[in-house]
Amino acid sequence: MVFAIAEINRIPLILPNITVGFNIYDSCYSDIRTIQSAMAILSGNNDAIPNFACRPFIPLAGIIGDLVSSLSITLARILGIYRVPQISHGAVHSRLSNKQEFPSFLRTIPGMVFQDYALAQIIDHFGWKWVGILTADNDLGQSSTQNLKTEIQRSGACVAFTEKIYPQYSKEKFHKIAELVIKSSVNIIIINSDEVYARVTLDALKAHNITEKTLILSALCTITPGFFTKQTWSLINGALGLTPSTNDMPGFNEFLYNARPSESPKDVFLRTFWKEYFKCDWPVKNDSQTENDEVLNKEMNYCTGNEHVEDLDANLFELNDLSYTFHAYIAVYAFTHALDNLIRYSPGNGSFHNGSYSNIQNIQPWQIPRSVCSESCPLGYRKNIKEGQPACCFDCSPCSTGEISNQTDANICLKCQDHQWPNDQHDECIPKVADFLSYEETISAFLVTITCFFCFTTATVFCIFIKYRDTPIVKANNRGLSYLLLLSLKLCFLCSFLFIGQPMKMTCVLRQTVFGIMFCISISSLLAKTITVVIAFKATNPNSKLRKWVGAKLPYCVIISCSLVQVILCTVWLLISPPFPEMNLKLPASHITLECNEGQNAFFYCMLGYMGLLAIVSFVVAFLARSLPDSYNEAKYITFSMLVFVSVWLSFIPAYLSTKGKYMVAVEIFAILSSSAGLLGCIFIFKCYIILLQPNLNNKENLTSSEKFSRNRGHYSVSC
Repeated sequence: MVFAIAEINRIPLILPNITVGFNIYDSCYSDIRTIQSAMAILSGNNDAIPNFACRPFIPLAGIIGDLVSSLSITLARILGIYRVPQISHGAVHSRLSNKQEFPSFLRTIPGMVFQDYALAQIIDHFGWKWVGILTADNDLGQSSTQNLKTEIQRSGACVAFTEKIYPQYSKEKFHKIAELVIKSSVNIIIINSDEVYARVTLDALKAHNITEKTLILSALCTITPGFFTKQTWSLINGALGLTPSTNDMPGFNEFLYNARPSESPKDVFLRTFWKEYFKCDWPVKNDSQTENDEVLNKEMNYCTGNEHVEDLDANLFELNDLSYTFHAYIAVYAFTHALDNLIRYSPGNGSFHNGSYSNIQNIQPWQIPRSVCSESCPLGYRKNIKEGQPACCFDCSPCSTGEISNQTDANICLKCQDHQWPNDQHDECIPKVADFLSYEETISAFLVTITCFFCFTTATVFCIFIKYRDTPIVKANNRGLSYLLLLSLKLCFLCSFLFIGQPMKMTCVLRQTVFGIMFCISISSLLAKTITVVIAFKATNPNSKLRKWVGAKLPYCVIISCSLVQVILCTVWLLISPPFPEMNLKLPASHITLECNEGQNAFFYCMLGYMGLLAIVSFVVAFLARSLPDSYNEAKYITFSMLVFVSVWLSFIPAYLSTKGKYMVAVEIFAILSSSAGLLGCIFIFKCYIILLQPNLNNKENLTSSEKFSRNRGHYSVSC
């Protein structure tokens, strides 16, 4: 490359009055070093600064290299973003031919697919039908070997084995490879790798004295002086190999032999070469050097810079194989001719666009000419061929909902998987957001606050009833039922917490069943209280047959029997088709809704239906008992509470069915809180009012005398 640039700067016909310069970066066979070097070149500074150029006066024409395919791919990904041309003189990976993925990559050497075809032709030419392949354990080796096997089999030959090789393999691994070669009946072994992989393989074969096999080396394996050793010479002698095409470079030998460090003081490679091959050290002189140091320096072998390069072995320069060297040479000429054409461009003369480029400062690396019918479709769009037009003429249509295109000029958009959703640009599928009624949401915070408030209110009422348990208004109509009702209502309020948060297996199983059983106990308690009112009134007649039902047994029998039906129904539900957590991938489309699948919905609606049936029965019984004397008219409040309860749940069903996801859960929580609050308020608020604010009415005389109680209470009505 240095030779070609020096040659071009001497030729007045190419880039007249312009000096071509260069920077050399060593990738050291490292992806990290390659990335660092690429960013430094783009920035124009040794410090890699992304998207910032410190090169105001010296335009970057392009980059030559890398020699290795894997590093060229790394380099091409970065340079492709900025449309900076890259010409490789050694990268052969077929993937680099994809202009959609690597838009600014070029090369002066054929791709791997041509080498694979050539190797297969050699096998066919000699009539070999039985071959083995040793291939590099990397991406290039694997893809090339797959194509090579296809070409060999197409020519009528067969592949006995393919074995991976890698320089860092253990001795045991190479021993197994050598045993495979020994035991195999094939006499032709293809080594499909570069010289680094091939050399350790040859050492292993020689260590097992495998000399009767004929080796074929791929074009990846460059023959360097260090490649030959006394141990492997017998293997290499007689082997066949491919090499890229080459040509003469007049004056190149003289350029090598006349190289002097004094003429290129900044060339660190030349100074290193001088030190290694002339077996000398460069003197270091500083102000702190003593006389003893100077005497010692005279005794050492120091480089003078006047040593004669032609005295060295010519094999050091690999002059017997200049294939890759030649391709780097023509890569430089490709860049300079392109620059020369850009500068000489004038309107009407040439195919470059955007005006004249008489000043080299106006040239951008992405400008070598364009001719398109339609501009490329960006990511997130697909091509829509115009009717009656050639395939190169098209419109760009955005991808539909749920689809992406992750390459330019895509013919179709790809549908994202069920658990993914396109990003805003429709060029990438991203995971859907998990959606459920979490505690962090505003509506959840509101529901939790309301739940805590009513739980505290229920506990307060319970404490009031415990404290005033011996007062007539608490003892009336079975205070035990009142305690049970308050306890069940508190548990009804607490059921709301089972519906908030991410659905889990346990919460899904408990939420509906616990809620159904607790509400059933609450309604059964109210039904028992209503029946108690009716029996207490009818049993005042000495001849009444209901006198035998007066007592504590009947109410609790009603509660147990009514609740037992709900318990059995929920148990059957859990045994046959229990609820379970699931991910709803359909609605909304951009989210994954985490919810509880209720199993067979018939059980859920049967549970609600039975609860509604109990509420209606309690409402009817309480409504019929509403005309009893005031001292026993708790039935009036039970009637009203059941009316509220039934109204809430009748409105719940259409609201529940019309919502989806977490809002469906919120509707059910609201129905639970509303109906529970209705029962608590209708049954207990007025009693608490009498206990706390009207204690003069809370006595046995008022409860047993309807007429007197009516005069004392004014417009109030006591439930007993």
